[in-house]
Amino acid sequence: MRFTGLLFSIVLSGALLGCAKPNDTATLHDEVVAINNYYQPAVEALGKRGAAIVERGGKLGVAMPGGEIASRAISMAGQQLAELRNLTAPGTDGKSMLVKQADAAAKDGKDEELAKLGDEAQKKLETGTRTIAQELNVAENWLLRAEDMKAAAAKTPAATPTDTAAPAPEAASGSAAQP
Repeated sequence: MRFTGLLFSIVLSGALLGCAKPNDTATLHDEVVAINNYYQPAVEALGKRGAAIVERGGKLGVAMPGGEIASRAISMAGQQLAELRNLTAPGTDGKSMLVKQADAAAKDGKDEELAKLGDEAQKKLETGTRTIAQELNVAENWLLRAEDMKAAAAKTPAATPTDTAAPAPEAASGSAAQP
């Protein structure tokens, strides 16, 4: 009985150690598809956020200090976003470029390529979404300050022209003023 329990625990621990990272084609393919499906909504949400920031910025109507920094941040976010959209957005056939690459590698039984594709996609999408969010934060923070400055300028009354004539001298008072 004791020997059987020991043998069972050895077999079980060997099985658990062998399952550290799956290397079968179907599992690796599913992993890449899951990465795509996880990041696709995040990429779409970042795109909507960026469009909303651009729209709000267009409503300012005037140039504000620091606008070039916000513009550069929006541009950088847009470039990165385009890259991630190309990777995760479904095409006309309903599959993204990432899923198509995974399908091709799985069809050919290229487990190493699938594992590499999954690792690279995970890293690229994680880093990319974080970078885009940071750039959008820069632009949005500037936009909030610019909107506040515009609102404050609208609340202050405009300077009105006043009479610029010199004031009349006042009559002196006191004991020294009498003749």
